[in-house]
Amino acid sequence: MPVFNSAFTVRAPLQAVVDFHFSLGAFQKLTPPGMPMRLLQADPLAEGSITRFSLGLGGWRAEWVAVHSGVDSSGFTDSQLEGPLARWVHRHQFTELQPGVTRLHDRIAYEYKPGSAYWWTRILFSPLALRFLFAWRCLATRHAVRRRAG
Repeated sequence: MPVFNSAFTVRAPLQAVVDFHFSLGAFQKLTPPGMPMRLLQADPLAEGSITRFSLGLGGWRAEWVAVHSGVDSSGFTDSQLEGPLARWVHRHQFTELQPGVTRLHDRIAYEYKPGSAYWWTRILFSPLALRFLFAWRCLATRHAVRRRAG
């Protein structure tokens, strides 16, 4: 099963990073422009909260339902309950390296569904596409926490 890891630091206090990720608009801000995602439901981030969205590529669309667990000031996990992949477990980890500097580490264990019906998931969730997604998330997070601190 593939595992994807991404890590970056931001010049912001841990609490600013936590506050941003717990805000209702964070999921949309962390989604790159042009990514075929439509937010359908976003509960406030808490143990057992749900995020529901749709993804598509070309004529293919799939709904994704994720549940959150392990929610605290050090991070949270979102796990796919329903969606286009056979498995997706994404841990968001926040660590204060020093006052005003926070490290974000994302670890995703995922697995594609078999068969040709989900060919597009191998494009949207390829290692290269995930690298681009998390490069965007790095920039978006830095921008958001800088605005919160300013």
